[in-house]
Amino acid sequence: MKKLILPLLAISILTGCKEDDPVEVPQETKLEYDTPSTYNFENVSYSGQTDRLNMLAALKKEVSKSHTAGASVDEQTLLDMYNNPTKDGAAFAEEGLGSSGKNLSGKTEDLAKNAMIQILKDVAANSGVEGGADGKAGLVARGDGHILVNAKGQEYAQLVEKGLMGSCFYYQISSKYLSDDKIGKDADGKLELDVKEEGKNYTNREHHFDEAFGYFGVPTDWNKVDGDKENDEVRFWGKYCNKRNAVLNTNDIFDNFVKGRAAIHADGGYHVDQDAEVAKIKETLEKIAASTAISYFKASATETDLGDKLHGLTEGLCFLRATQYGGPAISAADVAAVEVLLNNGNFFTITAPQINAAVDKLAEFAGLVDVKDKI
Repeated sequence: MKKLILPLLAISILTGCKEDDPVEVPQETKLEYDTPSTYNFENVSYSGQTDRLNMLAALKKEVSKSHTAGASVDEQTLLDMYNNPTKDGAAFAEEGLGSSGKNLSGKTEDLAKNAMIQILKDVAANSGVEGGADGKAGLVARGDGHILVNAKGQEYAQLVEKGLMGSCFYYQISSKYLSDDKIGKDADGKLELDVKEEGKNYTNREHHFDEAFGYFGVPTDWNKVDGDKENDEVRFWGKYCNKRNAVLNTNDIFDNFVKGRAAIHADGGYHVDQDAEVAKIKETLEKIAASTAISYFKASATETDLGDKLHGLTEGLCFLRATQYGGPAISAADVAAVEVLLNNGNFFTITAPQINAAVDKLAEFAGLVDVKDKI
């Protein structure tokens, strides 16, 4: 267990009011606290995030039922799985899932939420329909089966799964739970971040940081060296983080989560040590998303099978879009500029030069120009 030292400045105390009275010189004191090797704190809590990760897996599975010719996927079922309106888990076949009252829709960025509702409606309307082509939603052959795509060739299942990884999970990590409002220095005292609610053994600030960690998708004892490839708890952002680690050392984000939480946990309050770790988490998450998009785009540029090409391009598009939800380098305007280069999202008619131009521009925005050929 490694020990970190946080410098604090002691307050000067005047010992009297006479001009030649001695004045105590400010002394630097040290607040010592332990930093564990894993996310091992006695008051960690993020069950709501685990529930939402499970909900997305179940929703993706339901959407994928639309990939069979003649299949029918019910619109209300999809919307209920997204909204969990009864808050008792009735929308899910899996026992216990959704019974916490949580949902995906309430944590999705507002504009993306409206778009997701329309996507789910479109899945139901086009499920099982054959003959997907430029300007027509429907099934396109991929491998031994099919995928369901919209009129631009974007695969619905990826728009749902990878789309919510960005507009819900990424958004909540970077823009919400790691924001100043949730864990930053509470100068005005109005946020009561360091209050423990009745019956809870953690402060609001600690809980907010845990919730950010929960959306990332790795266990508290994650083995970042090999990524725990066979561990079912490594999923969503954790899974793609590990895929990028060989080139970008992205698995170090786990250490940043641990160090940031340790600083907060020192006495349950704000500590300046957390700031550098939060900045690194946001920077690394953006690099994971951008580099994964680049990887998919590059593979798609040379792909000859239409189904595989549309699948990869859609995944890349969703990871590209994720970067606008709180990353430090890439803006929403940057994302829009790259989408324009991607044939304005029409993957049926996109060309390799267009894809390569988008890769170059995204690498520039993300600061990955020097490593884009290794990704």
